[in-house]
Amino acid sequence: MEQSFTNLMSLIGAILYVIYLIAMMVCIWRIYVKAGRSGFLSIIPIVNVWTLYKIAGLPGWLSLIPVVNLFITLILPFLLCRKFHMSIIMIILAYIVPIVPMACIAFNPLVEYEFKC
Repeated sequence: MEQSFTNLMSLIGAILYVIYLIAMMVCIWRIYVKAGRSGFLSIIPIVNVWTLYKIAGLPGWLSLIPVVNLFITLILPFLLCRKFHMSIIMIILAYIVPIVPMACIAFNPLVEYEFKC
């Protein structure tokens, strides 16, 4: 009986994780489109990180350097939220619950990307 409960909880956790991943994919697709990029770039494995760095205002080649990209990943949510003029609360939420600011950026029509001309 205890093992079937554990299996059920594992299945529920896996389903929730897949739902979370799909929601993040949709949000990132919409963020790419809002930033003037093609949404298809968000599903191509190496190009998606390169383009996300470019949207955040960083050079894309930094995503290819093994140790540097780990440190850049720590400041990437901050830079991305700043490019979309998000508040400090959203920046903090980007580190705690990333889906919330991503969904706000993706689906809020008032949030606009800061284009550099």
